[in-house]
Amino acid sequence: MIRHPFLVAFQLACAGGIATAAHHAFAAERARAEAPLGFSLAVLGESETPDGAWEGVDLLATPRKRAERVQLTLRPSQAARVTLDLVEDGEVRRIYPALGQSPLLAAGRSYALPAPSSFYEVDGDAHLRLTVAPAGLGESRGHPALAAPTGSTRRVRYPLSDGAKFDVAQWQFETKGAGVVDLEARR
Repeated sequence: MIRHPFLVAFQLACAGGIATAAHHAFAAERARAEAPLGFSLAVLGESETPDGAWEGVDLLATPRKRAERVQLTLRPSQAARVTLDLVEDGEVRRIYPALGQSPLLAAGRSYALPAPSSFYEVDGDAHLRLTVAPAGLGESRGHPALAAPTGSTRRVRYPLSDGAKFDVAQWQFETKGAGVVDLEARR
């Protein structure tokens, strides 16, 4: 087959342009996945009093306090993949996301885990492991680093089960790649 030299040059230029565009797209996605991920986290605990009312506790500010139920509120700065595991006696059990539920959270939106107006029941002493990673990073196979609190907090008011309001500190965290926040809950 005989091709005109200009046609060959044009085809080579197009192929080079496509390869360069693909390289830049992959590099941009890798940089986005490796950029620091910021997120805010508040951990509300509650216990029922003898008169049937609910009493709140801020489990990030006072992790040794006891609570019958726990709710996490998370707000990622960029799209994130989030998992929450219960670690007991060396065994790890995934409690979020539930089977069939997506682990992806949108940037800038607040999410209550397990759901708004819902709580995880605490039975004895529980160790919870929250893992947050950029959405483009995929499932982490290794041991993620601890997410670092940035020192920035603000007070946020959340409802307890009886409708009463309780103020908790919303802490800011940052991680590069996948990061973990270890939480303790005691009943």
